[in-house]
Amino acid sequence: IKSYTKLLEEDRIIGIKDSSAHMKRIAHLIDIKNQRRPEFSVLSGTDDCLVPALTAGCVGSMTAFSTILPEINAEIYKRFNKRKYS
Repeated sequence: IKSYTKLLEEDRIIGIKDSSAHMKRIAHLIDIKNQRRPEFSVLSGTDDCLVPALTAGCVGSMTAFSTILPEINAEIYKRFNKRKYS
């Protein structure tokens, strides 16, 4: 987390992709960025935790799956934003 918080201090850096799939760490990072720099973007880099990452506050994803089947990821975002989880 220390290295992430250092990135928040750099005005030239506007976001980060986290591929750890470690939801506790991702949620903690989002908490820190919300307090220090709300406009900073956090993206998920792991397909299997996309919905939990969005729930925690990630603004999107950058994954291999979204390159192969972007329409499925688009549907996930659409349903998430409409709060339709089934």
